[in-house]
Amino acid sequence: LTYYLVAHQRISRSAYTMSNLMTQMDKGLTESQVSDMMLALDQVSKPFNISDNGRATITAIIGEGVDGAAATSYSVAWQRCYGPNSSTPSYGAAGSSVDVADIPTNSIVTTSQILVVTEVDYTFEPILGILPLGGHIKYDAYFRPRRGTIENIVADGSAPNSCS
Repeated sequence: LTYYLVAHQRISRSAYTMSNLMTQMDKGLTESQVSDMMLALDQVSKPFNISDNGRATITAIIGEGVDGAAATSYSVAWQRCYGPNSSTPSYGAAGSSVDVADIPTNSIVTTSQILVVTEVDYTFEPILGILPLGGHIKYDAYFRPRRGTIENIVADGSAPNSCS
């Protein structure tokens, strides 16, 4: 039971940490920086490696509408993934529209503002197979950028962590 609770704590912390790191970046966020941050997920989630049994999806949702006002619609500006699991992102793929009802009600996103959502989905297997604690552990974290808008990721020769 303790192992299961620790898994929940580590996966939750992984989602929080990734959103927190992403939103501290300024304009000019590069593919290499994103890849480095993704690699840090396994360190944060130890001993539960997301690169082996999980999937982290980072989605940047941008508000659309009249400048200076609350957004009237949303779309996915960019999205990056890490890990082998095939979980489906909650907000669709890059370029798709996002239903207004899918944005948390306590998140105020104005036009041209980004909301970074990190979803971490981990396939948990108990140490003792006789315990009915297996299955998926999933946590989300929502942050807004603090130093810039990060509406895109700059290509720098590094391969993007695509979600396909």
